[in-house]
Amino acid sequence: MGEPDPGLMLGPLQTYATEPAARAACGDGHVVWAERYAGYFYKPGEARFGVAAPGAYACAKDAAGANYWDSDPMAGVMGYHGKSFRWPDPVGS
Repeated sequence: MGEPDPGLMLGPLQTYATEPAARAACGDGHVVWAERYAGYFYKPGEARFGVAAPGAYACAKDAAGANYWDSDPMAGVMGYHGKSFRWPDPVGS
């Protein structure tokens, strides 16, 4: 593993060692897995959530504010960074 790429220009991010700790801190906000090396954040249900290294749990709004990139492939193609984070609408709403 290498060091985070300084060219990513990621801001500071409060992270948590466990998902329950992040959920407690995020309140009604969503929890994501922030991968510091690549600068992406992953949502629950994505293959790299909780496993991409080096990474940690964080609040979605904080990851977006620290300029992490949404793991949605179109977010990067369209030039969007973490600010493009969207949650799908719940089924049946």
